[in-house]
Amino acid sequence: MIPVFINGQALKVDENLNLQQVLLLATEPLQLDLANIAVAFNQHIVPKSQWSEQGCREGDQIDVFSAVAGG
Repeated sequence: MIPVFINGQALKVDENLNLQQVLLLATEPLQLDLANIAVAFNQHIVPKSQWSEQGCREGDQIDVFSAVAGG
């Protein structure tokens, strides 16, 4: 198990998981709605289409942003 950080909160995950799998694990405890979020992975925006291709390593920083409508 390795620690990754989602919005500053440590989450221990299996070292073979990709970003999408880590986000799925974090959905319940962090109350994430994956349909309406954007993700920065180590300070780089990762499109949803690439979540399953992005591997995770110890200490990775994942920042989740909710989409907001309006102006």
